[in-house]
Amino acid sequence: MNAPTFPVTAQMVVKNEDRFVWFAITAVLPYVARFLITDTGSTDQTVKIIKSIKNPKIILETKAEDVVAVRKKQLLKTKTPWFLLVDGDEVWSQRQLFKLLQLIKELPKGKIAVVNQTKNCVGDVWHCLPPQTGKYQFGKWQGHLNVRLMRTLPYQIGGQYPWEEYRLNGESINHMTEALAYSPAWYLHLSHLNRSSSKTKTLGRRQLIIEKGESLDSSQMPEVFFTEYPSLVKNPLTKRSFWYELPAALISPLKDIKRQLLR
Repeated sequence: MNAPTFPVTAQMVVKNEDRFVWFAITAVLPYVARFLITDTGSTDQTVKIIKSIKNPKIILETKAEDVVAVRKKQLLKTKTPWFLLVDGDEVWSQRQLFKLLQLIKELPKGKIAVVNQTKNCVGDVWHCLPPQTGKYQFGKWQGHLNVRLMRTLPYQIGGQYPWEEYRLNGESINHMTEALAYSPAWYLHLSHLNRSSSKTKTLGRRQLIIEKGESLDSSQMPEVFFTEYPSLVKNPLTKRSFWYELPAALISPLKDIKRQLLR
């Protein structure tokens, strides 16, 4: 059975993402009409990996530009009524992505974007930060959240990566509570893991977190992790080492106590 295609353009900006970018792209590709990708100067295998995905939906450009400038250009090139932001460290499962994209058929015109959940991995893809550690606030919703699915409107995009924001009439859509919808759909956010084979530091990377975290099982893993992938793509399912587990076991109880005190 073929995956349904939604009237959505995926937009991606990458730099040194060769560990997970293949999975981030192929998880979304069957469901979208077009996939705009701009590489802003990778020194690892990112571009080579993207070019290995032979699909006419993908439009790849390589430009050493600011992320905000690239997002503005991608927005102008988007002709579908909706777009989906996808970073090279964000991997969806089919079930969760379908749940999110189905909302396109249901949302009233007054809803311009959807708040979704994330599972922020620590150490490996098999563990994630507890839900109570999420501090992002979108109106009445708080947690490990993000806005990824948006109507195609004449947004002004401001700020600096990784904190760029989309605005309408000067107001951040993050604060336009009545215009936002919520979905419990989630993706794996791998920003705290090593995402590149290159040792070159990339602007905007989040710090490594040492934490035991909550366990995920194979039923929660994105299906693309279990498909055949090119030899230059690394195994995403490699589990964290003993040398990560040991300090995580020691530090995590202390972190839990601190969180309880700060509630």
